[in-house]
Amino acid sequence: MDAATKLMITGLLYTLLLPAGVAAAVLFAGLKLRPGTPRLFTGLAVTAGLATAFVGINGGPGSPVPADGWLLIGPVVGGLAMLALDGFDARLGRGLPWIGGGLAALLLGYFGWRVAGALAAAFTDGYAGPLAGSLWVVDALALGCVVWVLLQRALTAGAGEANATPLLLGAMALALIGAAATTGLTGSVRIGQTLGGFAAVVGLVGLAGWRWPTLAEVGHGALGAATMALMLGLVYVHHFVEVPRPVATLVMLAPLGAAVGVAVGRSAGRTLPAVGVSLGLTAALVGAAAGLTGLNEQVKAEAVEADGGDEDGTYYPY
Repeated sequence: MDAATKLMITGLLYTLLLPAGVAAAVLFAGLKLRPGTPRLFTGLAVTAGLATAFVGINGGPGSPVPADGWLLIGPVVGGLAMLALDGFDARLGRGLPWIGGGLAALLLGYFGWRVAGALAAAFTDGYAGPLAGSLWVVDALALGCVVWVLLQRALTAGAGEANATPLLLGAMALALIGAAATTGLTGSVRIGQTLGGFAAVVGLVGLAGWRWPTLAEVGHGALGAATMALMLGLVYVHHFVEVPRPVATLVMLAPLGAAVGVAVGRSAGRTLPAVGVSLGLTAALVGAAAGLTGLNEQVKAEAVEADGGDEDGTYYPY
């Protein structure tokens, strides 16, 4: 067996088989040991699978934590923290949506402040710096919280829909696939593989919920961990791998297509429209992001060729 084949098999093992296997093992153990608590073990399955995907491809984050180490810490800590919220649902009752709405409003205010700062810099210095900057982790976690609140609202509104949660996780998996593809096209194979491993885990839990209705009751933890993985991954690759901002934004919006699909399915009273709208919107946004990435890479290649092979000083439109 040549080196290229060994590398391909190793990559397949760590990117797909091992993370998905860990998630499946946690799901199976939960069904056998705690069948009445699907929210608990689906959240643990997603969190454990994401951690396995990262460590299998990148190793442990080390100390001090490197920038890409937050792709492990953020989803795991965020997922476990949101998983703890499941224990407060009964106590908070109808107050929980208001708390989530208040959190989203607060974080949107934070982004307004960040955008205002960038615009002020543009007027004073003539250049609007990237929103990520040194606060990229805070930006990503805040974005994740906003999207998580929106998806939870869709999930609560569509509580009568047994397929609502698998749709949301399926859309999240498609978005992670898009993030992996655009990252790979931009040049970072390792981070692209990591995001691909995340997609395998989230997609597996979503499919399990579709196949076994017991697993469809996914709580805050599973959706929170998946959302944090996507948002941290996208902000990271925009800031460090130079994935264009419009591309990252399109992929960030992709999971919200599933929320629209859940609303359409609920109003129509049928599952098929929900599936069609959710997957259609998500695939369209991810496809647009991939196409824009390809166009950007083509323009970059032409600019480098016109510049005599030197990338310094070239201008990339996106």
